[in-house]
Order: sequence, then C-alpha cells, then structure tokens
Amino acid sequence: MPGQAIVTISDKQWTCSVANTFTEITTGLSGMESLDEGEGMLFDLGADYSQIDIDMSRMLFPLDIIFINSNRGVVGVLHDVQPGEEASLSNETSPGARFFLEINAGEAEGIEVGEEVQIQGDITENNLSPIMSYLPIFMVLIMGMTMVSF
Repeated sequence: MPGQAIVTISDKQWTCSVANTFTEITTGLSGMESLDEGEGMLFDLGADYSQIDIDMSRMLFPLDIIFINSNRGVVGVLHDVQPGEEASLSNETSPGARFFLEINAGEAEGIEVGEEVQIQGDITENNLSPIMSYLPIFMVLIMGMTMVSF
C-alpha cells in the first residue's frame, strides 16, 4: 500500500499517495478514472535519473507532471499530457529527477524549473531505488549458485 505525503510548491499543495516500490511505480495511476483537485501521486525513484520515461498508455485522463530532484528543486514540468502520449524527462546537462509528481492537467500552471519543493510524509531520505531493493535477493541467488558449483 502506498505511503502518503504532502507536496508544496509555491502557493500550491497536493495530498499524494507515494509510489516507491517496483509494483507501485509501474502501476501508478493507471486505470483510475480521475483525481480530486489537490490530489496526486508522488513517485520516488530513490536517486536522481537524467532520463525518465513514463508509460501513459493505460491512463484515462490528462496529467501535469512535475519532475523534482534530490535537492527538492523542480527540474522539469510537462503540461496537459494526454493518455497514450509519450511523457519523459531528459536532463543531460542539469540534475536529473528523483521524484515525479502526477497531478490533474492544469494544476501545475505557473510552476517553473528551479522552484523549491517541500515534501512532508512517507519519504525516506536514504531510499534505495526500486531495482536496488532487489539486490539482497540477487546476492543470495548468486551465493547459492556459487556454492552448488563447488
């Protein structure tokens, strides 16, 4: 079950579900018919990534998407992304994004790159990326395979 957080940028605020596991991140808002005003989903990838591609194929309503780095600054904003459209962040020259916030289309109006973001709630500062969370399982499997070969 996703955690909860409150995200504030300038004079705007959203109550969000937090997606930080592989299943939560890959499912996201897919299949939901709508969000109430002031609600959203905050995706925590665990580290800054310069390239983030978001699958909008199963979305049922348009979104604004705000990309946020580990230092809690806005590094990208996409407006009115329609279901089925491609949505991505590609920041080769500036910091990537650790988080992205999906909200109703139109709610990110006026938000610009460089603005400060406050996040309160279920966010772990030392959160490992979803892929890294499987590292202990891979280590056990490799150790087990090594022992069997002796």
